[in-house]
Amino acid sequence: MLEIPWEDIVTFYFGCSYSFDHFLVAAQVPIRHMIEKTNSPVYVSKIPLYPQGSFSGNMTVTMRQIPREFIQKVAEVCTPLDFAHGAPIHIGAPTLIGIEDFENPSSRDAPVVGEHDVPVFWGCGISATDAIASAKPDIAVSLSTECTGSLFITDYKVTDFYKDHPSQHAHLSPKVIFLSESPQFASLVSQETINEVVKKEKEFILCKLAEFAHGRKETGDYLLKSAMALSHASSVAIVTWSRKGIAVKVSDKQLAAVASIAKVLVAQEKEITVLTSQTNATDWQKLLVKCEADKILLKSTPVRSVTMTPSNWSRDVHLTLREAIYDLGPSFYSTSLNSVVLVNEQGNLYVQSLLCLGQDVNGVTTANQDHVIKNEQPIECDYWLSPSLVAMAAYVLNTCPIHSRYIRRGRGEHKVKAVDEFFITSKQMKSLGFEVLHADEWISTD
Repeated sequence: MLEIPWEDIVTFYFGCSYSFDHFLVAAQVPIRHMIEKTNSPVYVSKIPLYPQGSFSGNMTVTMRQIPREFIQKVAEVCTPLDFAHGAPIHIGAPTLIGIEDFENPSSRDAPVVGEHDVPVFWGCGISATDAIASAKPDIAVSLSTECTGSLFITDYKVTDFYKDHPSQHAHLSPKVIFLSESPQFASLVSQETINEVVKKEKEFILCKLAEFAHGRKETGDYLLKSAMALSHASSVAIVTWSRKGIAVKVSDKQLAAVASIAKVLVAQEKEITVLTSQTNATDWQKLLVKCEADKILLKSTPVRSVTMTPSNWSRDVHLTLREAIYDLGPSFYSTSLNSVVLVNEQGNLYVQSLLCLGQDVNGVTTANQDHVIKNEQPIECDYWLSPSLVAMAAYVLNTCPIHSRYIRRGRGEHKVKAVDEFFITSKQMKSLGFEVLHADEWISTD
C-alpha cells in the first residue's frame, strides 16, 4: 500500500446496500439472511452495464430473501434511498437476469430461502470493480468479492444523510405489481401513474360508450399489466389471425390496429415481427412499407408467414400463440420477458407475456405440456384491448421515473419520450386510408 502513488489517484465513493438495511430493519422488514445470521449472497448477473470508453462488464447484484407480504414495504422504504442503491432492480426469479446457479453465489453465503420468500435484487458496488478490471489500468484499489469487509464507513449517519439529500422521487408512491407467479416476477410503478392510466381508461370508455354497452367489459388491471409486460419485453411478436380461417380478408380495423401497436413498440425501441398467414402477408407488408415511407414508423418491420391451423384458437388462445411464435426460434421464446400481441378482426388486442404463456389464465391449465380446458367450455377472452388504450398506457408508463428506472435495471437516466412518438393521429390514419377513432381525440382531455 505504501508503494502506491496516492497523489496521482482519484477516489470514488459508492453507496452500499448495508446502508439501506438499516432502514429496512427500522421498518420491521424480515430479511432472511439477517435472521439466519449469514451474509447476503452476491451474484454476477447477465445484465450488461452501459459501456463508457474502455469500461464495461455485467452488473453484480446482491440478493435478499423477503417474505412476499413485505415486498411492497421494501419498495416504499428503498425507492427514495438514491444514495444507497435505491429501489430493487429485479424482483423475482433469478434466471430472468441470467443467474443460473442460484444456490452457489459468486461470493458470500449461499441463500437461505423461507417458504413464502421472494428473491429481491439490488445493484452492487462490486460492479464498478469489474468495470475497472475490464479497462485494465496499471493501478487500481477497489472493493472486491474476496475482501468485502474493506468498506469505507463515514461519520455521516444514514438518517442524517437522507434528511440532507432528499430524493427527487420522494413525492412518488411506489407500487409493486406481480406480472407472473411461475416464474415469479414483479415490476415497479408509481401509484400516481396507475391513477393516471385508470383515469384515461375511464375517459376512453366514455368516448366509446356505445361499444362497451354491447358486451365489452372494463379491463380491471389487465390494461396496466399488458402495458407493463410490453415495456419489459425486448422483442414482441404481433400475431394476426382470424377465427374463421386463414383465408379471411384482412379488415381495415385490423390493419389500423397493427399500425398503432407497431408505433407504440417502435417508440419503446422493441424488436418487432408481424406473424400472419401466407395468404395475407402481402397486405401486411404493403401497410408497413407505407407506414415507414410516411414516417409513421421510423424503422422497418419484418413480416413472416407461418403455417398454422387456427380453427381451435377460440378454445385455446395460448396454444395458438405457442404455435405462432415457434417459427421465431429459441432466440425469441427462450427470453421469458418477451411478449406476443394477438390482433383480431375487430382491431382489438390481446397482450400476453411469455412468462404467463401456459399459466392458469381464462380457465386454461397446463398438464404435460398439453392444454386442458376446464369443464370443456369454450374459452372466450374477456380482455380485448383497444390499440388506443394500449398506446395511452404505454405512454403514461414512459413518464414514470420509478417504472423507467426498474426497466433500465438502475442504469442510465430517465428520459421521457414525446407523446407523438406513441400515437398515430387521426390525420395519419386517414393518410393510410382508414377511418378509425384514435387517441388524439381523447388523450389530451384534462
